[in-house]
Formats: sequence, C-alpha cells, structure tokens
Amino acid sequence: MEAGFAAKNANVAAVEASRLLRKPKVRDYLAVRSKEMFDRVEAEQDRLMATLTAVAFTDPNELVSYQRGACRFCYGAKHRYQHTAGEWDQKLEAHEARREAALAKDCPDPGPLDAKGGTGYDKRREPHSDCPECFGIGIGETIIKDTRRLSPAAQALYAGVKEGKEGLQVLMHSQEKARETLAKIYRMYEEGGNVNFIFNGEELTRKFEDKMARARARGAAMRLERFGEAEA
Repeated sequence: MEAGFAAKNANVAAVEASRLLRKPKVRDYLAVRSKEMFDRVEAEQDRLMATLTAVAFTDPNELVSYQRGACRFCYGAKHRYQHTAGEWDQKLEAHEARREAALAKDCPDPGPLDAKGGTGYDKRREPHSDCPECFGIGIGETIIKDTRRLSPAAQALYAGVKEGKEGLQVLMHSQEKARETLAKIYRMYEEGGNVNFIFNGEELTRKFEDKMARARARGAAMRLERFGEAEA
C-alpha cells in the first residue's frame, strides 16, 4: 500500500504481497537488492573495523610530538651564538643603517658587526654533547603536524583542534575506548572482567613437543661438542 498498490485494506494487501513474492521476477529482483544491501553493510563493517583499528593503534606522534633540537650555541663557532642566514642579513642591514646615520652626524663609526658564532643555525639538528650552554640537552619544542597531510590512520585518530588560554590543543579520539571496543568485538574478555583465551589444545601440545625435541637436540649437540673427544 505504501508503494502505491491499490488495496481495500491491510488483509487484501497482505494477500497481494504474498502473491507478488511468488513471482520469479519479483523474487529475482528482491534477491539482487538484498545482495546489494548486504554488500553495503559488509563494506560499512569493514570501514568501521578499519577506523577502530586505526584509532586504537595509530602512533599519536603522527599528530603532535615533543622534539629536542640544537640550541643556538651547539654548532656556532667556538660555541658562540649562531644565527640563521635570514637573521644575519637583517642584522647586517640594521647595522649598516646605524653606520650611515653615524657618519652623517660625524659620530664615531661603530665598526664591523661581530658575527659571533656565524650563520647556519638549524634547530632540527641533534644537540651537541659538548655544548657549554645546553650541556647536550638542547631546546624542546612541541610540533603540531599539518593536518592536511595526515595519513589515513592519523586522520581517523584526529578529532580537531581547540584554542584556549594555554594555546592550541590537538584533540584525539580515545584510543583506550577503541581498544576496549575491539576487544569486545573479538570477545577477548567478558563484562565481568574475565579474559577469554581461545586456543587449540592439539596445536598447543604439538608446539610444546616440537620445542622440547629441539631443546633435546641442542643439548645432545652441546654434549658431543664438549665431551666427544674426551670420551673417544
């Protein structure tokens, strides 16, 4: 009746529905549609399991990590302060402007700028073990990864960002809950807290006997190596 067939009442509709279901064309059509439905459900189940697995076991370092790198003095000449190339260019420009202003006012020339530890600072390098400033510890920094370039597994774990008084916070789906859900799906434990281990007794016995045989063979080989010549 909902599909548009004419019927006086529900009883008549039920009789007509039963008659329709006996037609080969209708049965074939329903079989095809049912298969499509179950295929979609199976595909959705696979996606759900893949997502749960990714959330449960993806390394959070794919989203945010705390890294320690070289400090400004680690690789500077004689462990003096080291600049990046861009910083040094800016300091040179500012120093030249001061020199020109001093000359225009007949003031003493401030002289050349001290390069200190030189240029080439790269905070990604490992801390120098002999650095007299950081003592090989380096400088710590929290790195938040570009969420546009996350792997599919990291995308599953990622739950957005939140800005607060303490800065930017990366949100993640609960790995503990995902692992608990997977454990329930695979029936690894019961609600009462009992852990279920499913194993094949015959297979376990075979593995045990195999390991014992290999242990006996190793023992015999060791005895032959140590005492074979003495016994002869």
